[in-house]
Amino acid sequence: MKPVRPLSLLTQLFAGEPQPAQAAELRVVEGSVERAAEAESAGASVLLAEDNDINALLASTVLEKSGAHVTRARNGAEAVAKARNELTQGKGFDLVLMDIHMPDMDGVEAARRIRELYPEAARPGIGRPPIVALTANAFAEDRAAYLAAGLDDYLAKPFEKTDLAALFARWSVEKSEADQDAGLGAA
Repeated sequence: MKPVRPLSLLTQLFAGEPQPAQAAELRVVEGSVERAAEAESAGASVLLAEDNDINALLASTVLEKSGAHVTRARNGAEAVAKARNELTQGKGFDLVLMDIHMPDMDGVEAARRIRELYPEAARPGIGRPPIVALTANAFAEDRAAYLAAGLDDYLAKPFEKTDLAALFARWSVEKSEADQDAGLGAA
């Protein structure tokens, strides 16, 4: 698969052939992660800011198969407008996947403007949606640069259902911990 993902490359180079018992264990774990992705994202409202039609189709397909409702924006300015519109309706998005390189307004600037729509005290996953850099730039320094620029997380594309599961799980855990800290998780 192109582009080559670092983890896939390392796995192919150094993992060797799994033994039959290991292969069965891998299938069980992968199936569990896929079910987790569906559970975590079921009903989630996701803003997908992606200018490339093929990338948007692939991302939307993975998200929708996981049970998420996807709203697409074709550039950063449209993403900001859709985020603002969703907030005025009182809903807001649960997650924003933001392509970095888009026309009109890049993903970093769009993320900054979306964050400004929420109260200053709002944190990603608590009070505002996490804004995730969605990019083919998969080097560690790229990830660090996007996080330093104010994006909340990073997802390399093309992503797989298991990548999405990990992302939803990470942000669900943070929200759950914050709710418990605030006394909202106790029933």
